[in-house]
Amino acid sequence: MFFCISSLSCYIYRGQGTYATFRTLLPYLSIPCLYFVLHKFPISKTSLIKIFIYLALLYVGICIYQQFFAGSYLFGTRPGTEIRMGLNRYCISGDRLCFIPLFYFLYRWSLTKNTINLIWCSIFMLGIFFQLERMLLFGVLFGIVYFLVMNKKLSISQWIIIGLLFFGLLSFLTNESLEGNFLEKMESNTEKGEDDIRIMSILYYINEFQVGLGTVLFGNGIAFGESSYGKMIERAQDFGFYRVDIGIFGEFNTFGLLYVIFMLYVLVNFCIFKRKSISPLYTSIFAIMLSSYVLNGTVDMPYRLLLWPLLLYLIDLEEYEKKVTVR
Repeated sequence: MFFCISSLSCYIYRGQGTYATFRTLLPYLSIPCLYFVLHKFPISKTSLIKIFIYLALLYVGICIYQQFFAGSYLFGTRPGTEIRMGLNRYCISGDRLCFIPLFYFLYRWSLTKNTINLIWCSIFMLGIFFQLERMLLFGVLFGIVYFLVMNKKLSISQWIIIGLLFFGLLSFLTNESLEGNFLEKMESNTEKGEDDIRIMSILYYINEFQVGLGTVLFGNGIAFGESSYGKMIERAQDFGFYRVDIGIFGEFNTFGLLYVIFMLYVLVNFCIFKRKSISPLYTSIFAIMLSSYVLNGTVDMPYRLLLWPLLLYLIDLEEYEKKVTVR
């Protein structure tokens, strides 16, 4: 609904034609339709999670191959010239595939204490880490902490293992001997102050880009590259102003203030008010989205929408199983 409203706003305030808007809107509407397709042609929870595991393993394998064995730039949206944590940054899409397998095996480990489940968690965590996004990594770590706090079945030995793993990860992320370590990156951004391109992008899209109350409430819409509105976005990107890099602020500019308020309501609702009725496997993923939403939006790129219909479908299956059990 909000995607369609923002498209109407785009037509009124930005003059983007109906056909151009439809082309840009199609991925944003077709991916959520997967929710209804799954209900029409249902697949079991076990099968769907297995599919996620296989796809996530494929993604991790591609990341490892590109990082250490490819020898040249084959996969990803960046050529790997930027160095973070001593690794080349390629930004290969697919990190969201690792969310469900990561928490699935974490949940199994919390129940069984079987170390193999923790090893599987480490593999999928590696896939998320290879994205080398600070806000994404922070969000995932927050989601894990959220899961551990909400889960009251962990033993003392499991808490000790988790503590050691977190200490090791923190030591690695702040290792000064690694080029482009996260601590160095944060210090560099702090020293830049208002010159930081991300802050400049936020100020530009919040203040200078808007054309009235309509675009503030309902957004400017998704830009088609060949339209005058699309050219305006391209000129802004020439200065390094990317809406996709400013998370909630980019989504506010695209889909409007009402959309952002609605998204925050949905995320808080799943993380807090429904946490007792829904498996921690799923609520932990919503906790990731909520904690990293500020600078890592949930749907500002169409592929990030993919997780939503699948998550909601799995939650529906869980609710259905509960009703059948009660009967």
